[in-house]
Amino acid sequence: MASGGQSLMDRLRAKARDGYWRRAVERAKTIDLFSLKRLRAEAKASRSAIDAVIEVADARLQGQLADGTRLHRLAMTDWAWRPALWRQPTTPAGHAMAEKLTVLDAETSLHHDCKVSEITMRQRKNLGLLDLAPRLLDLEVFGFDGSFLSLSVRLPDESLAGLTSRHIIRLDLSVEDERPVKVLARLNMQSGPNVARIVQETSGVRQRLAEFDLGHSGVDDERMEKAWIDLFFEAPQMNRITLHDLTLSRRPRAEF
Repeated sequence: MASGGQSLMDRLRAKARDGYWRRAVERAKTIDLFSLKRLRAEAKASRSAIDAVIEVADARLQGQLADGTRLHRLAMTDWAWRPALWRQPTTPAGHAMAEKLTVLDAETSLHHDCKVSEITMRQRKNLGLLDLAPRLLDLEVFGFDGSFLSLSVRLPDESLAGLTSRHIIRLDLSVEDERPVKVLARLNMQSGPNVARIVQETSGVRQRLAEFDLGHSGVDDERMEKAWIDLFFEAPQMNRITLHDLTLSRRPRAEF
């Protein structure tokens, strides 16, 4: 039995059907009208069956991902989280000519310093086969006359509970772009009046990650009050960047 429950015979039949309909396109251009009506009815019946399969598959996939709480966790992970923007619909779903500070929800905001904004954003359903997030964020940039474009995500208060300089914070991104874009990630940790910052370039192509070792941050374990992640997109002009997923997690550093 092949993966997905299809036998070799099932796959051969499917391939034969594909060939039949490719040939039917050419036949439809020349056959008589009576035969054309019969072919049209046959095609509509097949399309109805295919649409029914797609409808059931979409419903199951969306149901499986409905709450957005399914996360990949490494060993020793003691906290993991996906921001609300990738879990649930937001209002409004889109922003055209995004302002220099555009608030997307209570956790996430977009920042830039362009004189003329040619930046649009849109949240939509995520039906990517490899993605666990129910929602995604499309970011389209045409002209860009600024010096930076960033997305800021505030970490929830529970991320700070029990957090110490022995922890490593991990960022996982699922990114699709029309042309390759470099994404820098900056972790900001506020303790009292001081803000410790660690910058890492995300590595990978579609699945990207960055890890922040708090042992090198100089952060005060006893006074951590607030944390947030900034994502900086380098040279974003004339590009469409889709963030299929974004998750953060933490684990204690291995001691030797």
